[in-house]
Amino acid sequence: MSIYSATSTTPPRTASAGCGRSSATAAAELAGRELPADDIRAAVLRIFKTELRFVYACHSPIEMVEKRRLHFSMIYGTSAADGVFVLREAEKRALPDHEWKGKDRRARGQLSLFEGEEYSPGRYGTLRSRHLEDLTALVTELAKQTKDAPGTFNELAATIMEKHYVSPTEIKENVGELAKQGLIEPPWKTRKYKARVPDDGDRVVWLADENT
Repeated sequence: MSIYSATSTTPPRTASAGCGRSSATAAAELAGRELPADDIRAAVLRIFKTELRFVYACHSPIEMVEKRRLHFSMIYGTSAADGVFVLREAEKRALPDHEWKGKDRRARGQLSLFEGEEYSPGRYGTLRSRHLEDLTALVTELAKQTKDAPGTFNELAATIMEKHYVSPTEIKENVGELAKQGLIEPPWKTRKYKARVPDDGDRVVWLADENT
């Protein structure tokens, strides 16, 4: 099942009538062609951003892991950072625990006698494991861009979570580690000296070039 959803919790940033016709035309063209599912998904995500003018366009694939088939595939548009967080939290609640943690259940003795021995995480769990492996490099790359355009932690996290299956807490840990290394400014220390990670509204500013 595929679901296409659009929501905005900020003042309207909706498409004009012309954009509406354009997106409808693009959707009609997609419907009339036989394309791989990944190509259709990429095109719909692009429409959400270029035609419907949402700041964030996210994809959420949730599988029935035991049955090895897709439960639902949702594309979600929002113009608020919090909207991205809501989607990823809903994903987490919809997933089996082992999928979110990306672990093989055999390691924890969770396979029953009626399940096959060859168990591995489904599509979501596999992608999430990969995203976690890449997270430190991605946070560093985006943090570097804040030198010329500082933003809040929420903005940084939403940009990452738009395409990556990770949580704000996991991103905060990476930002805190960069601050510990002196690579970014830690404004949260002025509020509470022992604080290790930023709050949602704290600014993220890259300092590395100034320190070298």
